[in-house]
Amino acid sequence: MTLADRPRASTVTLDGIRGTDEGTRFRSTLAFALGALIVQFLLGMAVNLFVTIPSDHPGANPPEYFGGVVASVSWAIRHGGLWLTLHAVWGLVLLLAALGTLMQAIRLRGGGRITLAALGFVGVLAAGFNGGSFFEFFTKTSARC
Repeated sequence: MTLADRPRASTVTLDGIRGTDEGTRFRSTLAFALGALIVQFLLGMAVNLFVTIPSDHPGANPPEYFGGVVASVSWAIRHGGLWLTLHAVWGLVLLLAALGTLMQAIRLRGGGRITLAALGFVGVLAAGFNGGSFFEFFTKTSARC
């Protein structure tokens, strides 16, 4: 018996075991992203109610916007206290989840899927920049309160 004549072992993937397909995985990703948005909303409310951000932190009133956002978010993660740190880290996780959802939608090739995932990604990105603007300049750009 040669190697070519030997029976081959079948390879079983996790998808074969669980019976999931790409559409089901995409729906699971969407469910995670929606749950993550709810958690981020609640963390934002906790920050809004219980956290006072000092006006002289690194990144406050920067000469250049994007550098200020990076400095502000890194300060928030390292020195912001529990609620602010959780809000900043979870926002970055949410951005990665939105990007992953968009990449999955592109791979699955559905026009409506791609459009909605792209809108979701742009919305999460815009919310992050809005948070960065508030953190840098202490002005609420989306709500005039």
